[in-house]
Amino acid sequence: MSAPRHQIRRQILEVTVQDREAAWRLQTELGRIHTQRLEAVIDRCCTELGAPDRLQRVARVEVDLGQIDPDHLERDLVDKLGPLLREGLAARLREEDEETALRGGDPEVISRLELVASFARTGNLPWWADSTRPRLLDETLGLLLERAARPLVALIRALAREGGALARIVRHSRDAQLWALFDALVASSRADLPSVPVELVALLRAHRAVAGATPDGFRACVWTGALRTACLEESPSDGRVGFFRDALARIALEAGVSLGSLLAGLHAPLGPNPSAWPGALAEVVQSPGAAVSSAVGQRPGAVAERSVREARGGDPSSDPGATAADEALSVDPAHGDADEVYVDNAGLVVLWPFLGHLFERLGLFADTQFKDRRALHRAAGLLQHLCTGELEPAEYQLPLARVLSGMRMTEVFDFGPPVTEAEAEECVRMLTAAIASAPILGEMSIAGFRGSFLVRKGALSARDGAWHLRVERASYDVVLDRFPWGMSWVKQPWMEAPLSVEW
Repeated sequence: MSAPRHQIRRQILEVTVQDREAAWRLQTELGRIHTQRLEAVIDRCCTELGAPDRLQRVARVEVDLGQIDPDHLERDLVDKLGPLLREGLAARLREEDEETALRGGDPEVISRLELVASFARTGNLPWWADSTRPRLLDETLGLLLERAARPLVALIRALAREGGALARIVRHSRDAQLWALFDALVASSRADLPSVPVELVALLRAHRAVAGATPDGFRACVWTGALRTACLEESPSDGRVGFFRDALARIALEAGVSLGSLLAGLHAPLGPNPSAWPGALAEVVQSPGAAVSSAVGQRPGAVAERSVREARGGDPSSDPGATAADEALSVDPAHGDADEVYVDNAGLVVLWPFLGHLFERLGLFADTQFKDRRALHRAAGLLQHLCTGELEPAEYQLPLARVLSGMRMTEVFDFGPPVTEAEAEECVRMLTAAIASAPILGEMSIAGFRGSFLVRKGALSARDGAWHLRVERASYDVVLDRFPWGMSWVKQPWMEAPLSVEW
């Protein structure tokens, strides 16, 4: 049995007092009581009433504590909250259980489908998901393949119609999960393919076929093209040859090259004699001009140019196919939607004065602007590395890093290979310099700096042409006033919009 985990999107403690002066006096005291006493009461109630190893979601619980004696504020709040919260939460859980029974389906499966749909469409997770786990998408895909392969296949087919959605899933999943997903898609269609086609195995190893392509980048193109082809419920009339002809055209489209260029490039990794290429690839190269499906008949690069919904924005109902799939799966795309994106690395704003120098030292800059998109993506991922030390950051961990690096929220993240030793050393030097620049921190270690300031919950939103970040406060944040730089507003030359910070 796993330890219970409770995620609360928003807690509001509303107190009515007689005058404004009393309100100001109470505000700080209420914050202390909430942190030191009430959070433990809430956690205890959730643990006692929640079902172990089962996902339960409650939209809202409201508790009225009645009159509170200001002379015994802490005692009254703690004594009254426990029993009243248990009563209110128990009633809401019963209502949720009844609604779940009427709807049918496994709440855990439905939530995991919502997680996949939300991430694929926006690059972000629902607010209730644990974004600190870099392998969360891969783990979720594995769970769904074991427990709910059919609804997952239906969802993937809907997502295949949305630009960038499949690429996000591919970049955050191991090959083992993608092979299982490919098999599930093929099994639900009429394609006559073995579980591990030799053609696909060969293509995954052929990154030299596209000039300048990295192994990770070409892998993503191959898997995205193959999965998109497997999403077609009707198999080509010429069977296996037709399948891989379509797949190659889609791979070329993902890579931004023509089909002819891709086939010519395959001579290097697969051999100079096409007749000796694995499986159906030998026949494909002999008739590359055969018709492919209309979905492939687009100019190279079109996939990358399709609009993708803004983070926490857009309306999934604009795609009838996606909407139908969501309804059939009981997936509610709006359940995870929010005006704010919740982040776990809000403290990154502390480092804003040092970022430009870091990017220059790493060779990512050309005159205070990023050299290219690859450099921009590298910078965004390295910001997460600064915060946690992770070597392979996940896209859903990067909303704030996107803002600080000037990367569009809609852009599919491509970090490339893991953080190199040279990059890690440069990041350590930057963190050391940041600590030294704030004498109030003394001899604080990098681990202590990360844990005390960088890894911090916050909420990111957009309004009036600017980004706004609310950072969760801690008692030791008083030292921030002694930092020799401010952070109420951040605007760098490479950022698309300014960032206001409420800390």
